Amino acid sequence: MANRNPYYLDKKEGRMYTFERIYMEAARMVGIGMYAEIQNRKKLGYKKQRAARELNVDTKTVRKYWDMAEEEYITQQYESKERRKNMDPYREYVLDKLREHSEITSAIIYDNLREEFADFEPSYRSVRRYVLMLRETEGLPAPVKIRQYMEVTELPPGFQAQVDMGQKTMKDANGKRVKVLAARHRPPHTQKTVGQSILP
Repeated sequence: MANRNPYYLDKKEGRMYTFERIYMEAARMVGIGMYAEIQNRKKLGYKKQRAARELNVDTKTVRKYWDMAEEEYITQQYESKERRKNMDPYREYVLDKLREHSEITSAIIYDNLREEFADFEPSYRSVRRYVLMLRETEGLPAPVKIRQYMEVTELPPGFQAQVDMGQKTMKDANGKRVKVLAARHRPPHTQKTVGQSILP
């Protein structure tokens, strides 16, 4: 069942698209006909923006195939087909996750697949692309998250502190890679760091 929201937000470009346009564009992106149309307009001396406008596709689609050799295009389509074939056995499982938790990320789905299926082999990259494809074709876009900000009441020293968290993979004394977690503590009434914690 398609999502009631007929729009998809491209966060990178900050633009909203209808799913109808996405369906049309997805079909053209995988077709040799659209690839040929883009290459033909390149030979005619078109600018990318003009080619995109005439073909009614996004500029980034034209940009993707503009300098792509035919051999590279064929290889990419083959790899895409293989990726879908590898993920299709898990299609219903992934769809159930997307329908139940619309905000779920590809990373979480990837971890769940590895936990649920002992023989799961596809890479995270394959899962991420497959999830994106299902969101578009099934009308299940991730909800747009709006970060809420509000002014915090200033309190006397000792009642508040800003804590910055971070992590980094480093090598220990034996050359083994370990994940190091760090936290920096800073009271709001000063810019000086008053405490720092590092955990192996």
